[in-house]
Amino acid sequence: MKRLLYNSRVSEVDDVADKIERICKANPLYKTDTHLSKMVDEISALSQKLTSANKRDKAVSTLDEADSVRDEAQTALGGMISGYLYFPDSEKVEAAQAIRAIVKKYAGITTESYARQSALTKSEIEELKSAAIAEKIALLPGVPELIERLEKAQEDFDRANDEYNKSRVGDKESPSATSLKKPLLSAINDDLLGYLSTMKKIDSETYSPLCALIESEIERMNEAVSERDKMSAKK
Repeated sequence: MKRLLYNSRVSEVDDVADKIERICKANPLYKTDTHLSKMVDEISALSQKLTSANKRDKAVSTLDEADSVRDEAQTALGGMISGYLYFPDSEKVEAAQAIRAIVKKYAGITTESYARQSALTKSEIEELKSAAIAEKIALLPGVPELIERLEKAQEDFDRANDEYNKSRVGDKESPSATSLKKPLLSAINDDLLGYLSTMKKIDSETYSPLCALIESEIERMNEAVSERDKMSAKK
């Protein structure tokens, strides 16, 4: 039987594992062949762990991306305010100086921890949106939009952080999705397929239908993986 390609992605291995579980559990052999059911249950357990780990890893990636967007918004605001300090209009320069005094208080904010940066960013936004500074901000085109951009970036980060915390509940010491991919691949390729190949030779009539369904799913995924790699090579 054809094996699942090793360069399949985490989500692809997980998808095939789910398909194999459903196919096997729908077959009478799952109830009569205890060795087969034991391997399928092991694949199922590994797949569930992989699914959880993959969600957690994605949450970490999303959090990092949200932080980068927030950093960019902070840098953009500081850069525009600095530019207005040299504007050939004394009223705008005075307004920029007043805003700069607030922004300067939060210099180095992007190097702080996530939690510390969030607290400081919210404090900064609160100061920038105060009535005392509103008129000065209105004098500088582009600045109100950049403050809104920073506020939105902070809100998006908060949402990403909430999702990250949810993914970590009771799962802080769990392995990564990448580390779980290898044992799941081995459980599919080495254990299950190796066993089914042997049993197909011993009792073709009983095992061939199950083998055909599983092999079809593996071929489907292998074709998708190969096609993706070809496209990547062309790019």
